Amino acid sequence: TSASHNCGLQIWDSRQSVDRCCSILQVENDIACLSIDVFSETKLIACGTENGSLVSFDSRNPSEPIFMKHKLHSGPIHTVRFNSLGTKVASGADDTKIFITDVTDQQESKMVESEHKDYVRGLSWKPSPSQAETKAEYILSGSWDKTLKIHKL
Repeated sequence: TSASHNCGLQIWDSRQSVDRCCSILQVENDIACLSIDVFSETKLIACGTENGSLVSFDSRNPSEPIFMKHKLHSGPIHTVRFNSLGTKVASGADDTKIFITDVTDQQESKMVESEHKDYVRGLSWKPSPSQAETKAEYILSGSWDKTLKIHKL
C-alpha cells in the first residue's frame, strides 16, 4: 500500500508480474493521504490525511471507507499505527497531539496528553514492561521537538 500527494492511495499486489497496482482509492476530494499503516491479519488500512482526518479501509473491498473521523487533528496527520491486536489506531500530527481511535466500535477518539512542543512524527505501540501490568498498553512518540515520550494508556 502506498500514498502520495496526488491524493490517491494505491494497493499493490506483489503476486502480479506486471502492473501490480490493483486498486487506487480517493480518500477525499483533493486531500492527500500522508501516512498509512496496514494491519495484515484483518486487511485493514489506516490513513492520516493532510486535513487532519483519519480514514480506515478494508483492502479486500476498498471502494468505501469503513470509518472516517473528519478533522480529528487540527493539522496534517503524519503518523498512524495500529496496535498489536488491530483494534486501535494511534495518530500523531502537526498539532502536537496524539489520538487513540478504537476501530472496532468507532466511538469517540481519546486524546493522549503528549506534552510535545512540536510536530509528532513517530509512534510505536509497546506492550506492558512487566507481568503485573498485562492489560496496560503504552504508546511511544517522537517529535520534532527532539524528544521521545512514553505514554501509559
